[in-house]
Amino acid sequence: MLAAVKPDVLDIVTRPATHSALARAAFRERIHVISQKPLAATPKESLGMVEEAAVAGVRLLVHDNWRFQPWWLAIDRGLRQGICGRPFFAHFRIRVGDGQG
Repeated sequence: MLAAVKPDVLDIVTRPATHSALARAAFRERIHVISQKPLAATPKESLGMVEEAAVAGVRLLVHDNWRFQPWWLAIDRGLRQGICGRPFFAHFRIRVGDGQG
């Protein structure tokens, strides 16, 4: 699929055990990768992925996909509507499980 479609970026949102194999498949096709954290099962495997991305000349990015959680979307809507003026600083503290249930 990667060779046939040749996307600009592969966003890996599967279970962590699959991340390195999927990323390496993308590297072989010179496709940039965004991966959910954890990047890989071990630090050594993660470093190997970083090195392989560099050799392939592609970007390897790691993120946590919380940006689509309902509370972040509500904050975004409120800020865009100007409900609190123009913010100049924000600090958030997150607990695991917030917003669930």
